[in-house]
Amino acid sequence: MVQEPRQPTSPLARALREYRERFKVTQTQLASDLNVDVKTIGRWEREETTLSDVRELSRLASMLGIEPEQLGVVSSIYVPLTYEQVDETIDHIWNLARQSRYFEASPLVERFLQGLIPQIKTDDHAMLNRLARGYHIAGHVTSILCRTSETDIALRHYYEMEQVARTIQDDTLLNLALTYEGDMYRRKGDLSNAIKYLQAACDTTPHANNAARGNAIQLLGRAYVQAGNKSGFERAMAEAEDLTYQISAEETASIVHGLYNLGTVYEDYNRSYTILGETQKALEYLEKAEKALRPITIHWQTLLATARAATLVQAGDITAGVDVAIEATHLCLSTGNYRLLERIYAIQSTIESLTRTMDQANSRLREALSGPVEY
Repeated sequence: MVQEPRQPTSPLARALREYRERFKVTQTQLASDLNVDVKTIGRWEREETTLSDVRELSRLASMLGIEPEQLGVVSSIYVPLTYEQVDETIDHIWNLARQSRYFEASPLVERFLQGLIPQIKTDDHAMLNRLARGYHIAGHVTSILCRTSETDIALRHYYEMEQVARTIQDDTLLNLALTYEGDMYRRKGDLSNAIKYLQAACDTTPHANNAARGNAIQLLGRAYVQAGNKSGFERAMAEAEDLTYQISAEETASIVHGLYNLGTVYEDYNRSYTILGETQKALEYLEKAEKALRPITIHWQTLLATARAATLVQAGDITAGVDVAIEATHLCLSTGNYRLLERIYAIQSTIESLTRTMDQANSRLREALSGPVEY
């Protein structure tokens, strides 16, 4: 008779096992996420050792996105998050996002903000800075996981980020907030507000660093394309490309978290020239993007596959384009990247439109061929 595995009795062992089962995470990966030794994770899960340090339990709860009470911390014992714990949690959530582990990041970031907001004091600018960065990652994760109809959720996070950035007079954080508010409006199709916010990011934050400024200009170029302003798009993208050569890898990683670099600029060129119907230019920039976006993460793989599918379909290579689109679809669904999945729906709409046009043309030709033949 096969014995059922013994269920853990300690809150910590139970929480760790439930987390790993829910998100299909190994002990090694979780140990890396929590910044502890993998042997420690094993001992905690097997209940060979206990943890009674309230501050450490609170840190683990924050990193797992659960209430401290679930780890046995008495609710009457309030342990405020330290600057170091806030920084660690924000870095951890960005790390999950870089690995396209959005399903894990989403509940974690929401719980993190719920725990952080009550301890905010208006005169503590250091913690307010961290709150703004918390809203930044919350907006990013939400914008990836949501469809266009749900972008107001992400927009609210970026709005809160803007208010905090204005309070502490931080131009870089303000630039980022205005930029992503504008990008959410662009995604909703509200191009008037999109361009207004993106231009404000460029024009009203003189002390923002180059990484934030370049990111804003790149997304402004994207909005110009949708508004039919090709010359504005090319000016903005040329400036965005120039700025990538003026920033360090460290600045890109710490401020825009790798989302603005030479590779993303090339990919935006590709996407925009695909929309404009200039497929040869689009393919050239796609090749540049594929060389520049290194190391190739799941996110970059998904982005590039989606871009290639759209360009191939626009160029008339439907079969190859659909093959790549199917690959990109699987990647989007496995990671929860509904933002990129919407581009694949756009590809499907393009194919359906082309099919209708071909059917109508074929029908007209068939009618002509079926008519009288003169000798």
